[in-house]
Amino acid sequence: MTWTRGDHTLKAGGVYVRHRFNGFSAFPTRGDFSLNGQFTRQVNTTATATALSDFALVGTFGMRFWNIGAFVDDTWRVNPRLTINAGLRYDIQAPPYEVHDRSSNFNLDTAKLEIASGSGAQRRLRKLDRNNYAPRIGLTYMLTKDRKTVLRSGFGISFVEAGQGGGQLYKNLPFFFSQVIATDQNGAPPLRLSDGIPAAVPLDPKDTVQLSSGSPNVWNYNLQSTKVMQWSFGVQRELLPKPFLMSPTSAPGPPASSRTSTSTNPSPAPEPKIPAARSSPSTPI
Repeated sequence: MTWTRGDHTLKAGGVYVRHRFNGFSAFPTRGDFSLNGQFTRQVNTTATATALSDFALVGTFGMRFWNIGAFVDDTWRVNPRLTINAGLRYDIQAPPYEVHDRSSNFNLDTAKLEIASGSGAQRRLRKLDRNNYAPRIGLTYMLTKDRKTVLRSGFGISFVEAGQGGGQLYKNLPFFFSQVIATDQNGAPPLRLSDGIPAAVPLDPKDTVQLSSGSPNVWNYNLQSTKVMQWSFGVQRELLPKPFLMSPTSAPGPPASSRTSTSTNPSPAPEPKIPAARSSPSTPI
């Protein structure tokens, strides 16, 4: 929505995007055989390897998450040489959830693995970050009366959700595990290739002690979106008739403020505008 009054051009708008991110695990979800020769070795010799068959119950996953944003923006033509642009954007970027609730997160406060269920934070295993206010400001100033030299500068804040790829929470117990068939190198083989691989024995989802063992993937329940601050400063000069221009611009990108371990830097323009909605490729499940 755009509204022009006098020297001001006001803009406002919003966006809602629901994402479908489907994939599969590259691990041997049906198991595999490892043959090391221990049953065909010479009698009374030693062998240190062990034949393993690995299993994982989950081969595919389907992550769902949504983004919502709203903005207001004012472009003010102060005089024929100076234009100021200012705006504010607000974003909520929901953490993902697995479409069949096949994910779990380790709660550091209780030292137990919690399984996704229900809705909201209980299903996403993380809380919404509702504090994503992103101001933007920029200016354009004609340095010369011939209007061929222009100074442009801007500053903007952006927020990015760190865990919208699922955060590997679907690779936790009880949905993802390895089951080992141990063999005795001095005994008879427990099975042959013709026998196939036995079905995996699932874990009891109510056994919190067993589920909380091992090395689970962990996401902070109060994890906040990544905050990125950027600015730019440049001078643009028309050297020849349009469209040939020279534009030396400084736009450093230091890690100004990041509240997660992931940093993705969408660059604001020299005259910051509210950015278009971000989207991700999706694949039907």
